[in-house]
Amino acid sequence: MPTTLLTLALILLSALPALAGEIVILHSESGPTPWTQKIATGLADGLDDGTRIIQEFIGSGTLDEDHFNAEYERLADVHTDTTPEAVIASGQTAFAFMRKYRDDLFSAAPVVFCSMPRPGPKLLNQCGDCTGIPLEMDVRDTVDLIFAVRPNTKTVVGIMDASSAGQTLRKATEAAMEPYMDRAQLIFPGHEPGDETGLDMGKLNAVASSVPGSGAVLFLGFKEDKAGKAFNEKLAVGRLVVQSVAPIFVLTDTWLGDGVLGGMVATGEAQGQSAAGLIKRIRRGDPSQEMLPQPTPPQLIADATVLARFGIRPERIPLLSKAKLINQPEHPSEQSSATPSNVIRLTLLLVGLALLPILFRKFGSRKRKPPE
Repeated sequence: MPTTLLTLALILLSALPALAGEIVILHSESGPTPWTQKIATGLADGLDDGTRIIQEFIGSGTLDEDHFNAEYERLADVHTDTTPEAVIASGQTAFAFMRKYRDDLFSAAPVVFCSMPRPGPKLLNQCGDCTGIPLEMDVRDTVDLIFAVRPNTKTVVGIMDASSAGQTLRKATEAAMEPYMDRAQLIFPGHEPGDETGLDMGKLNAVASSVPGSGAVLFLGFKEDKAGKAFNEKLAVGRLVVQSVAPIFVLTDTWLGDGVLGGMVATGEAQGQSAAGLIKRIRRGDPSQEMLPQPTPPQLIADATVLARFGIRPERIPLLSKAKLINQPEHPSEQSSATPSNVIRLTLLLVGLALLPILFRKFGSRKRKPPE
């Protein structure tokens, strides 16, 4: 009996690190964003076991080498006693950071990349014990959505930055627009011949207010200006929503609920949940190098309130029958639904009051017959 109890105790003790495990997420942003929150939420939901999730924000690739050396020193101090089960490298900057500093920071932890396209074999090898969730943008289906919900669209305005990711998405948009070029034009303000100065806030404001009602805005991403200075994407999307009379389509769910119409979007929660699935496999002993990176499929999501604002009825558009509709317009309450009858009663009352003087004059002018 004592031997059995001792064996059971050893088994339980060996299981404790897994039960109280830690996972570090390195984000390619300087602070929290809706996307980073979705990644963390999806990861926590996918693991569903109380794993401690530590989020670190190391900044974007627009920062210089001194910044990232300082980030390395900071993380080395903060995580001196940290031995995470895995490190999630969210975005290309975080992935590059881990390729450079992994051996000095988290040498024993496998790396799972996400929020970025599939890296080449050479870059994966540089990362060592590494796998991930490629982020795929569905530009073609989002362009098809534009013309499905608004067939008379005459202009598609692509909002992009000058990064390599922006150039890749521009080429994908140009290919997706080919079937529609006989009826619509495609422009990229700040990136056209004769106007290659890029976008800044002033030019973005002018672009947003000049898109015609027959147009559509396709937001491909705007994280930096032409000079490489980081740009606030939330501010950019907010300006487009407020100043544009045309609907705005997106490729990720980051800004859904902020006034954009939607699109065939990659979702942060799906990226986080898929990363959780890989971590579970790693816990079972599967080598991460043998896990083929598989992307999460984009999802068709549209904001029902924005659809209503543009007079788009999803039940009349076959493509939207498969969409996930969020932010449903508020249904009128019973009180408001009774308003028409109240208005009718009020109208009759006013008409009656208007007729009273006429009735008084007509009947009041008659002489009463004297009593006999």
